[in-house]
Amino acid sequence: MQAADSSQVVTGPQTPADIVTVPAVTWSIHAQGLLELIRLRGPEQLQTPIGRSIFWVSALSTQIRSLTAGVECPVFIREWLDALGDRSPTTDADLVRMSRFADTAAFLSAEICRKLSETPLELLSVDLGNLWAQVQALQAPFGQAISDHHLSEPIDINRVHLCNMYRAYYIRVLQFFLDMLQAHLSQAEITIDHGQANAMMDQCISTVRSLAAETIQVMPYILGHEHSSSMSADIPIYEPTLSRAVCWADVLRLLWPLRVILARRYLLSDEEVQVVEGALQKINTDFCIRQATATF
Repeated sequence: MQAADSSQVVTGPQTPADIVTVPAVTWSIHAQGLLELIRLRGPEQLQTPIGRSIFWVSALSTQIRSLTAGVECPVFIREWLDALGDRSPTTDADLVRMSRFADTAAFLSAEICRKLSETPLELLSVDLGNLWAQVQALQAPFGQAISDHHLSEPIDINRVHLCNMYRAYYIRVLQFFLDMLQAHLSQAEITIDHGQANAMMDQCISTVRSLAAETIQVMPYILGHEHSSSMSADIPIYEPTLSRAVCWADVLRLLWPLRVILARRYLLSDEEVQVVEGALQKINTDFCIRQATATF
């Protein structure tokens, strides 16, 4: 069966298994501990390599948690990114850029979720146009980042992961906006132009599917080429000329992008869902990362 078309998506997921609501409880516990750690260390930690490493682990984990739950990132992370400024070594430049994009994506996701929870459904059309403009504004920095890290031989695995993370951040924003569109279009009386709403829906769906497919294509390169044997011939995969050993750290970095793809699985084809679920099961069993298949 193919992925649901836009007319089906308007009605939202059909069964509980089609949509994943990720509880923030476990993430909150870890995120709060990380936040307190870096808060107590203060911005002075950014002056040393180990201090910056602790900051990056904490900041990126917190941004992932924020995007998972649809809440804003703590303001001080943005402030410390600004404080990092010229003190950031060249090797951190890509992380700074990606973290700023994640912060913007989390802020917009939180705004969408807030409007959806606080605004009467019949009034959502008032905010749709403005929020859609903000969603579209992400396309330029996203496209530039992906272009800058375009895959070419020899492959830099860090570029692969950066692209996966950028895609996951952007997909998450689009998922939340789709939730808002579906809520609006479910109303008997639609005040926004129907053609405009359908155009937004079609573009969101098309973009999510395209970005998800790009992440799926590079999975065998990260998990090992034997994983490609389980993939349908209809799903293109990236085949670099040189194979590489599977690394636990690389597998861990693939975890959240895959979980994001499955968060709105009704947008994917059955084959794509099966492939991603198989990858997460492999991460669970082969690398003992239980979070891959557990609720978090």
